[in-house]
Amino acid sequence: MSCNCISDAVKLVTDQIAEEAPGSGPFYMRAEGYNLSLNIETGKAERRFCVEVTGHYMAPKKIGGMKRVNKTVSVVANYCPLCGVKSAVDREETTSATSA
Repeated sequence: MSCNCISDAVKLVTDQIAEEAPGSGPFYMRAEGYNLSLNIETGKAERRFCVEVTGHYMAPKKIGGMKRVNKTVSVVANYCPLCGVKSAVDREETTSATSA
């Protein structure tokens, strides 16, 4: 994301826990749900918020019967879920080159 909402939220939580537990530490907190993604067209990498959808289904086997198949799909957000700022990758204008 082009904003600092995720790191600001982690700092806010870390500070709150540190206040509630004086004398404890050091604290290591991290946010889950955002990944580093690479845009193949532009060649740029950026942290993007995503939600992992995980589940399973039953699929037929070649020899008969059914088998359980686990599936995980990441759904990437185009906007920050905290402040609503559009992703920097999506704000870039795409250009195409043609040869004569």
